[in-house]
This record gives sequence, structure tokens and C-alpha cells, in this order.
Amino acid sequence: MVPLLGPRLDGAEMLACGLATHFVPSAKLPLLEKALISRAASGTSSSCDLASISAIIDEYSLQQPALNEKSAFHKMDVIDKCFSRPTVEEILSALEKEATTTDTNRADG
Repeated sequence: MVPLLGPRLDGAEMLACGLATHFVPSAKLPLLEKALISRAASGTSSSCDLASISAIIDEYSLQQPALNEKSAFHKMDVIDKCFSRPTVEEILSALEKEATTTDTNRADG
């Protein structure tokens, strides 16, 4: 039986999959925090509007961070194929078939 578990997504994968709106590298987080605090401290209502905050975050974000070569995102065709099945049983069957095929290909390679 194939468990319905998988690897955790990192920030780059979250952005690529559309589950995140921005990716700020951890080294830039203190700078982002300082910029947001500074903007909030300026005291004007326009300084805390959504567009202003988004612009600050954009300054520290990477638009297209590099995906790990082992990223699940590189297997989206397989994920879409398996999880597009109409029932849980068919999803599990497709996952088992995919796992068997992958294991066979590894043994042959």
C-alpha cells in the first residue's frame, strides 16, 4: 500500500506551485522586517496599505528561486496524472502503478 505522504515543499516549490505569493530568502528576512517596521512607524495611512506593503515585500523577494533538482515540482505531470482520478481507490492504484514503474526503471538503469 502506498501511503499518502510526501516530502515537504520548500519556499521555492511553494512559489512555483502557486501556494505562496512571495519568496524571501531567510538572509533577507531581518531587512524585510526592518523595512516593514519603518514603514508602519511613518504613521501615514497610505504607508500601511496593501499595495505599499506588497511593494516592500517585492523589494526583498526573489521572483524565480532555483528549484532543487529532486523537487516534487519536476514531477507535476505524474502528480497531475495520478491525482486526477475520480476516486481515492483509483488514485491509490495510479500511485502504486507509478511507484512500481519507477522502481522497475531504477533497477533497469
